[in-house]
Amino acid sequence: MHRIEVLLPSLDTRRLISLALLVVGFGTIILYLNCSDSCAGVSGTLAGLDLNLIGIFYLGALTFCILRDWHLPAWWMLASGVGAEVFLIGYQVRTGDYCPFCLTFGGVVIGLFLVNFQAKRFRSLAVAVPLGFLFLLLSFAAAPVVSYGESPSALPVFGTGPTEIRLYTDYFCGPCGRLEPELEEGLVALVESGRAKVVFIDVPMHRPTPLYATCFLAMLKPGVGIREALLDRNLLFAAAKEDLTTPATLQAFLRKMGSDAVCPEQPADFSFYNQLLTEDGIRSTPTLVVYQKGSSETHKGYGNVLKEIERLSKEAEKKSRNS
Repeated sequence: MHRIEVLLPSLDTRRLISLALLVVGFGTIILYLNCSDSCAGVSGTLAGLDLNLIGIFYLGALTFCILRDWHLPAWWMLASGVGAEVFLIGYQVRTGDYCPFCLTFGGVVIGLFLVNFQAKRFRSLAVAVPLGFLFLLLSFAAAPVVSYGESPSALPVFGTGPTEIRLYTDYFCGPCGRLEPELEEGLVALVESGRAKVVFIDVPMHRPTPLYATCFLAMLKPGVGIREALLDRNLLFAAAKEDLTTPATLQAFLRKMGSDAVCPEQPADFSFYNQLLTEDGIRSTPTLVVYQKGSSETHKGYGNVLKEIERLSKEAEKKSRNS
């Protein structure tokens, strides 16, 4: 009878693979913080600390242990990390709000665990994994849906079509600033063809956003159409790129760009915005919510929003040709 032996990678190979995975982990957090495809509010806290900061500290400590060949502390950190990721992945499944960055980070932790797995410490999993799970269960707090202050305000709606398109963006969100110019042609076509009505909802992911949202409302003169509204929004996105965060600097910029709008120093009232933010469960920007035939669909992130508007535009164009 032949004995089958499992050939495990050498310690040096494991270390190299581990370091490569750690680089991926750090890169994932950096991409998340820099809004590569969408911007989100704080996704959650752990014992009162931002989960992103916890992730950076966790990866830093793991890197130190692996470089120093401290195998036992690294093992306990990875085993408890698996328990924590089981909780976080389960939370996303339960809420239906999936974060690709969070899932990638979870994959990195699980990959590190598998690379550094040692059969002689198998029994310790019965303690470490539940420990990580319970720690998250008792200390994790999801961020609330972002909102403005309370009291009513008019909501700018363009068009009267049967399909309602709610576009949630933030002027200080990089992907939003790239996205809206890309959507202009499609949004205008949908409104002017009578196929859809478009609602712009400015999401206060960043501190100066209420000022910009107030200014946008002030720029909307009676009877203004979607083309003019998009031009106004382009100006505000351009101002956000300049990091103008006071009424005076924003007003000066708009004057310089030829706009005669007067931005109120006091923020407008946005309670109706709050109702929509809660109703649609907005936690990141850009997000597109499409209400059509009694149901709604949510599309998150630059690429998904762009694809959906293109699809709706082509669908409207086809119906126009057939009618």
